[in-house]
Amino acid sequence: MSSSSATKQTVWKRKRQVRERYGDCSDRTIDRMVKAGKLPAPHHPLGNNVPFWDEAELDASDRAAAAAYRNQPPHEKERPALPAPARKELLCQS
Repeated sequence: MSSSSATKQTVWKRKRQVRERYGDCSDRTIDRMVKAGKLPAPHHPLGNNVPFWDEAELDASDRAAAAAYRNQPPHEKERPALPAPARKELLCQS
């Protein structure tokens, strides 16, 4: 069989694998990311209670998010939150 006629096999990822991919976050965080549109919606090939994600869709979503982040002006990029003592000092200066 030639490489042009070969079909690509779908690689499915369980929720545990998706959690590990995104920093070992919780199941609820994955659900929130899907609801916010930061991750593609899962597929349910085995029934409604067993979500699976297509690895190619996750890769495409990651590439799109990275491109959107790179294209933002520097002042609009998310900055890490200041630690609590630094926030307090800033608020008390006024």
